[in-house]
Amino acid sequence: MSGPVKVALGIVAVAGAALVVSGMLKKEEKVDSCDMTQEEVVTIFKKIKGTLQGKMSSIMKNIEMLKQQVPDPQQLQMIILMEFEKQLTAIQEAVFEEFKCDEEDLETATNYYLARGDEEVKASVEALRELYAMFGGKVDTEVPAELTVEKMCDILEMYMDTITKANQEIQNIVTHMQMSGQQMTPEMEEPLKKMVETETNKVFSKFGINTMIFQAACEKYNKHPKFIAKANEMDQKRKMAAAGAGAMSPTGMAAPPSAPATPAADDGELD
Repeated sequence: MSGPVKVALGIVAVAGAALVVSGMLKKEEKVDSCDMTQEEVVTIFKKIKGTLQGKMSSIMKNIEMLKQQVPDPQQLQMIILMEFEKQLTAIQEAVFEEFKCDEEDLETATNYYLARGDEEVKASVEALRELYAMFGGKVDTEVPAELTVEKMCDILEMYMDTITKANQEIQNIVTHMQMSGQQMTPEMEEPLKKMVETETNKVFSKFGINTMIFQAACEKYNKHPKFIAKANEMDQKRKMAAAGAGAMSPTGMAAPPSAPATPAADDGELD
């Protein structure tokens, strides 16, 4: 796919994002009043996230087929993100209809409760932000001053080592199943994907960050010589581990879709 086409797809993806994510979740504005209760706001966010998570879980089961058809990981990521936003828009409209509200109502109410320090509303908003970021969406996030390039190199190393270890464990399970004449089913994949997510979240928690901050920091240091060197080092380490293990893990078992591509790596995929 040519560069201009990639850019065009990117514009379509951003323009098609539902306001809940592309607009309101990237900014907070002070408002004096709203027509929705705190419980309604929290329930709406939780319902959107829960439904969306289920939809995307089903869609990601076909990732291996997508990988075969679209070998470029950046193009694949674009497709996944556009599908996420398509699902988000449809789910959001259904939920708004159920609660008899619209985007502006929810935006106003959310900013109202956030301005008053409502932790439950904040948590529900952050949960949807996190999900969006996991599937490659860009959410405006400030990188903490203490998150230096040296610290990010440490985080990246632990993150990649965690993914490599998880992939090896999954491959051992798959190999054992194949030797026993069994095949991996979508239902069996779910707990394995959850395991990878849990382990990578442990890395983030150790350093006091989340997926969004990790993404933002990777972008911030994307051209920094130290970060590039560490990214290339970890990519080579990953490839050596992959070569030693033979076939890699089943669909979507590796890093979440938003895992950053290494600046000088030749594939950018954490398979």
